[in-house]
Amino acid sequence: MIIVTGLIVIAIISVLIYPLPFQPPPYTLVIRNLRPAVLVALFFFIALFFQDLLSKRKKLVAPPKVNFPSRLYEGDSCMTEVHLTGWSDLAPRGERVRALFFIDEYGNKQPLGMDIETDFNPKYLAIELLAAGFDIEGAKKQKQEISFAPMNYRWNIRPLNSGNYEVGLIFRTENASGRTRELGVVTHNVSVVKIDHLTSRHLWVLTRIFGLLTGTLGVLEVLNRLGIITFT
Repeated sequence: MIIVTGLIVIAIISVLIYPLPFQPPPYTLVIRNLRPAVLVALFFFIALFFQDLLSKRKKLVAPPKVNFPSRLYEGDSCMTEVHLTGWSDLAPRGERVRALFFIDEYGNKQPLGMDIETDFNPKYLAIELLAAGFDIEGAKKQKQEISFAPMNYRWNIRPLNSGNYEVGLIFRTENASGRTRELGVVTHNVSVVKIDHLTSRHLWVLTRIFGLLTGTLGVLEVLNRLGIITFT
C-alpha cells in the first residue's frame, strides 16, 4: 500500500516540478514556489518506503522459536508450534548450533542449545513430542525434508488431569540412506490448573459477565445521584 501511494505521489510531483507546456505561467510560478515543500514530501515517502521494506525483512528473518504455554486449565486445548525459518536455524557453527528458545504465554524466553555432528549430511528433520498426561492430536513424530524455506511443526494438546508436567521435544536428523542422528532434547514445564471443572473459556465468559454487571451498576449509581432515576 505504501509503495503504491509513493508511486502516485512521485508521479504527481513529477508533473508539478516539470509543468506541461500548456500550463499557464502563473501556475508555473506557484509550482516553483512550492518546490521545496514538494521535495520534503518526496523524501518523506522515500523514508516510509524503506521503513516498509525493513519491517518486511524483519518478519522474514524471524528467529527460531518454540511456542508452548506455561499454564493451562484442565479441559483446555492449545496449539504448540516449532517454527524454523530454515535449516540455517540449526546449521552447525563450529561444534554448536544456533540456540532455539521457548516463548511462553507471558513472553518469557528460555534459551535452548543442541549439539550436532558436523560430518553428518541430513536430508530430513524430525521432531517428536513427548507429553505424558496430555492428549495429542496429530502425529507425535513429525518429519519434514530439510530446506531453507520456513519449517513448521504443530501439535494440538489437551491435558487429561491437573498437576505439574514436563513435556519434551526430541530433535533428530535423517540422511538419504535412513540413518538418524539425535540432535538433542529440550524440555519445558507446564502447570495444569483445575478450578471446579471450569476451563479458561468459562473463566473468560464469567469475567466478561462480571465486568458488564459492574459497569451497569456503576451507570445506575451515577444516574441515581443525578436524580434521573430513583430506587425505592
